[in-house]
Amino acid sequence: MLILGETEAIQLWSNNKTGPLAAFGRLDQIVWARVPQFTLPNGVDPSSGLKSAHYELALEGSATSIASGSSIVSPASRGTVTLATNNPFDAPLIDPAYYSAPVDLAIAKESIRAFFRFMAAPAWKGVLVGPTLPLIDNPSDTFLEEFIRNTSSSNAHPTGTAMMSPPDASWGVVNPDLLLKKARGLRIVDASVYPFVPCAHTQASVYIIAERAADIVKAAWAT
Repeated sequence: MLILGETEAIQLWSNNKTGPLAAFGRLDQIVWARVPQFTLPNGVDPSSGLKSAHYELALEGSATSIASGSSIVSPASRGTVTLATNNPFDAPLIDPAYYSAPVDLAIAKESIRAFFRFMAAPAWKGVLVGPTLPLIDNPSDTFLEEFIRNTSSSNAHPTGTAMMSPPDASWGVVNPDLLLKKARGLRIVDASVYPFVPCAHTQASVYIIAERAADIVKAAWAT
């Protein structure tokens, strides 16, 4: 988070109706970006293509500050969801395994550094006072890794808990026709069937899954 002086904020609003007071407490801009290839450990690239994003910065302004949250949009880490008991009413055991893949941590660190570079642009000169704690200018890898591991959480687009896989695969939860494996007559039609997280918000891709499921169900009952 970078602090904007109250006087400067009021002046911007008074002069031309711009600045943080014009967008108090809302998400103003979203940045989709890639990290430099050399920052990826062992050259591992989890994105779906050379023009697909690695991370998302959500920029938000208030009366006195500009803040950003960073999201890894195609994480390589894989967690688990398993049954705790044979009682269907007992909560499952969920292990998200955040940052179990080194590339995720590398992308998270670079996304924070990218935000600092953006806020160091000449356009902000004389407007921003500086960063607030706990972040500091030019943070070390060690500092960033500790900060990221202690502050990260899941985002609002959960996916992949009922992963799709080939029909003959020993792993996965549903077949490509969305039928639950080792069961009859039950299909899963939502974002849980994704085998990986798409480089985007999930709404549009959920529509695609639903449309495909509708065609599959109609074809199955056509005879």
